[in-house]
Amino acid sequence: INFQGPHDSVSLGVALAAFAATLVGVFSLTTSLILYVLGKQVNRMPNRASIK
Repeated sequence: INFQGPHDSVSLGVALAAFAATLVGVFSLTTSLILYVLGKQVNRMPNRASIK
């Protein structure tokens, strides 16, 4: 990858923006998945307690 030329800063900024967007997307997906799993566990706990 060569950063030489008039458009090096622009391409670098676009690459950083895409990388940041990807990080935010992965982070949001992971957070939603964790919250979904935690919500399922929280919903299951009172059911088990009431059954016992």
